[in-house]
Amino acid sequence: MGCSTADLTVSSRLSLITRIPLILGIIFIVIAPAWSQEFWVFGPTDFVRTEGGPVTETVSFTVLNPDGKYEMRLLNGGANGQYELVTSADILLNGSLVFRERDFKKKKTVLSASVSLLTENELSIFLDGTAGVGFTLELIGIDRDKPV
Repeated sequence: MGCSTADLTVSSRLSLITRIPLILGIIFIVIAPAWSQEFWVFGPTDFVRTEGGPVTETVSFTVLNPDGKYEMRLLNGGANGQYELVTSADILLNGSLVFRERDFKKKKTVLSASVSLLTENELSIFLDGTAGVGFTLELIGIDRDKPV
């Protein structure tokens, strides 16, 4: 028993109709990430331990949309490896500890953490250890609103 040309045409159309949602879904998955923007909210900024006793450095910054998704990235040794690795530091954001001394003991070169922001924010950096150690710190936002 054979299929007529009319049967094949109807079958081809049905096949195409059932595939359209799948094709649109794949296109959406591929294109959707392009709609969000990654931008610097703070930094990249280098923090380097100087001679003398350790000090706490405080830096303030603002954002337009504190409800967005944000990540703090710390590049131990600097973005270009220009410093010795930090082995002791505390990094606070709005009074909450994000990275602490034990995070640096693992000698990782990249630390990252998801963070929540306010409209007005304050970073506190306590950098201990020997003079010349340092890191690059940046806060990255993924949002449709640009930073202030």
